[in-house]
Amino acid sequence: MSETTRIADLAAGAPVASIFLLQNMVLATAKSGKSYMTLTLADRNGIYEGKLWDQAELVYEQLEKMTPVEVDGVISVYREKNQVTVRTIRPLPWSDDLFEHLVPTSNFSLASLTDQLDKVLARITDPGLANLVQVLRNDRELMQCFCQVPAAKWIHHAYLRGLLEHTTSMITIASFLADHYEKQFPGLLDLDVLLTGTLLHDMGKTVEYEYQHGIDITTRGRLIGHLVLGMEILNEAVKKVPELTQERADRVRHLIASHHGDFEKGAPVRPVTIEAQLLHLIDYLDSQINAVAKVLGEVAPGNWSEYSRKFERSFFRPAAPEPHHELDTAPEAPAGVEIEEFEDAPVHQDEPPHPAEEAEPPAADEAAEEEQSDRPGEEKPRKRTLF
Repeated sequence: MSETTRIADLAAGAPVASIFLLQNMVLATAKSGKSYMTLTLADRNGIYEGKLWDQAELVYEQLEKMTPVEVDGVISVYREKNQVTVRTIRPLPWSDDLFEHLVPTSNFSLASLTDQLDKVLARITDPGLANLVQVLRNDRELMQCFCQVPAAKWIHHAYLRGLLEHTTSMITIASFLADHYEKQFPGLLDLDVLLTGTLLHDMGKTVEYEYQHGIDITTRGRLIGHLVLGMEILNEAVKKVPELTQERADRVRHLIASHHGDFEKGAPVRPVTIEAQLLHLIDYLDSQINAVAKVLGEVAPGNWSEYSRKFERSFFRPAAPEPHHELDTAPEAPAGVEIEEFEDAPVHQDEPPHPAEEAEPPAADEAAEEEQSDRPGEEKPRKRTLF
């Protein structure tokens, strides 16, 4: 198998000889009384199920979860889904090359994500909150972890740099929506609180997840969870910012505590400020779209996905639309209808591209950013970088 080959794309009976990350293994007994193993195998291209039928108990004792394994087997189909029937499997030691081969990583570069995050965070003008963000940035160990950990183990942004990608996407959306709603409801929404809370809302995942040998949850993550861990990180940073008032700090704490939205989803409190409600909805939007994109990423255009237990449905990926051809002549107007002539609008070469046309994560509207930073009576925020 090549590094770009996916198990889902192979035909039944195709040979499999590759290295995978053994994410999980379960020893079970068939109706016949014979033992077998169900394996969860992963590489950069996806997660797959495997079955081992021979000497299962002996092999089970030789393997360890979250370690590389060399697998030889064939593709079999069970319930219309490809899986690997394993003939032989042996453990391998970790190496840098294996890590790159096995652990999925964000498609966006570190530089593109941090540059976009810095650009949006530069809009924060409240001195206490701006200094709080700077204290977090100056924590090199925290920032290195923040830029590498996944945002989840299974569902959304479950790959290296996933948390940074998720946060950058959210803070870009938050910046855009804050401007949108400021026009509708002037003075109702606090941009500085919203951006600070968005940066911090999942910061506890820097402690909740480990990624050195695959993606897994730490003991502290299992015992405490990222909401409480994130609150601890915020509280330590607040001690270094004496100018930050208790009221402003609590506004940010509320965003961390409430961003899951409901009690049944793990939130100790529900959102009770407009910033908290908006953050919760942005978090839900970004995580859900990423999860759907993951499902559709395994589907050829014009086809349906497999049934998703998370969404309790299958998704359809339409075929790419045919390119549109410009008409050689303008269509004639219906009888009795006059067409008003308009001059061509001037083309501004320095305008930023539309977010949908960009290859990298959607950037905040640069014109809106300049307008915010050049408001009369306000000092233009100085450029900050994560490193």
